[in-house]
Amino acid sequence: MFLANNDNPANTKTHNDMDNKCYFTHRLTLLSQVTNELSKEKTSESLYRRVVELGHDKLDFDRLTLFFISTDRKTIQGSFGIDTNGEI
Repeated sequence: MFLANNDNPANTKTHNDMDNKCYFTHRLTLLSQVTNELSKEKTSESLYRRVVELGHDKLDFDRLTLFFISTDRKTIQGSFGIDTNGEI
């Protein structure tokens, strides 16, 4: 068990480092779960929609849009996105 004495800056730093590591580990686990869910999609369109859904629902992005760049790199095309109301 980790007990930090907040009066000691070294202990506070160690406690913050542990919090950061826990947060990072949690986010990495979420990312792995999202990747596994995405691998189950059968069509490109369902994959693109699910990328946006999971980015919003699991990874906590408020706004998210998936764009594609043309091969000549002169135009972009949107596919799915989250609007200001949190809707796809």
